[in-house]
Amino acid sequence: TADFELNGDLKDLKTCYVNARMKAKKMSAYGLKFTDATLNFVQEQGVGAIKSMRSAFYGGTISVTARIDWIAKGLPYSANLDAIGVKLEDVKADTDSRDKDVSGEIKVYADVRGIFKDVSRLTAIGHVGLIKGRLWQLDLFRGAGTLIFSKDFSDIIFTSGACDYKVRGNAFFIDNLVMKSDILTLTGSGRIGFDRSVEGILRPEISEYIADTGTLASAVGKGT
Repeated sequence: TADFELNGDLKDLKTCYVNARMKAKKMSAYGLKFTDATLNFVQEQGVGAIKSMRSAFYGGTISVTARIDWIAKGLPYSANLDAIGVKLEDVKADTDSRDKDVSGEIKVYADVRGIFKDVSRLTAIGHVGLIKGRLWQLDLFRGAGTLIFSKDFSDIIFTSGACDYKVRGNAFFIDNLVMKSDILTLTGSGRIGFDRSVEGILRPEISEYIADTGTLASAVGKGT
């Protein structure tokens, strides 16, 4: 259901005044499902803004605000996303990762800015956190594990983690990374280029129990 208010020249919609309020019990986008969604969109003087968008999302909530200047060169935009309590095991059922052993409650914050017609000028900062999770089957963590550990450590299950991140200059930077399991805590930072290049450092801290059992020699002390 929706209510619209529109004033202006319909031949030039970018300059029209628009005030729209929408509600939906169920929505979907790119295969992902949203429920009990509300959205308020306002456009005036050539600037369109999502004043608020809120929805239940796979056991959690998601909220978005955004802005785009339809008149300025290149169409500059900005957006903020805040997702809390989203269950990965429910999300994966609607993605290509449905067969992976991945679960947990995730929270994400993102502040994104850019020029719509120039992807290279995209910038973003944010934070990702996860609790009650299983993450080892994600390609990124399995790849890191093969660099750091012997085959005996290939089934480590990370149950919680967090990191700060930023996107700048066609690269994704990770800082203050902390991943925790019963066996070890993994900390580090790194850079992932849009060209799939990877640089970084990971520091494993083996639990005292594992060290006491004599299996510490199966792990490498540091991986880069």
